[in-house]
Amino acid sequence: MTLDRLDDDRERRFSPWLTLDAHAGAPTEPGIIQVKLLGPLLVYPRGMSQMVHYLAGSNCRTLLDAAVCEAAVRGTGDAVRWRWLGSEAPERDLARLLARFEARFGAPPAWPEPSR
Repeated sequence: MTLDRLDDDRERRFSPWLTLDAHAGAPTEPGIIQVKLLGPLLVYPRGMSQMVHYLAGSNCRTLLDAAVCEAAVRGTGDAVRWRWLGSEAPERDLARLLARFEARFGAPPAWPEPSR
């Protein structure tokens, strides 16, 4: 299962995956940012996924700035990819995406614990 679009809207799709160094090109419109880690799939209770984080708000670039900071703190910057989806109701659409993720994988998306 891929969460590349909202299930009731076949026209609105997430952008292509981008690297964190492309964050300055993120749109300033309202929307959702989806973040994944490259490498081995992360284990969730009912499956595996690369997704670790979703954010929603009135400015995708501001959201992505927060994701860049989180990746830097976790030391995962080079392995992070992101994409965006414009939305007139980002919080509502995020709730729908998170509900689909949790139904499929048995838990919300989460950054992995740092390795020691």
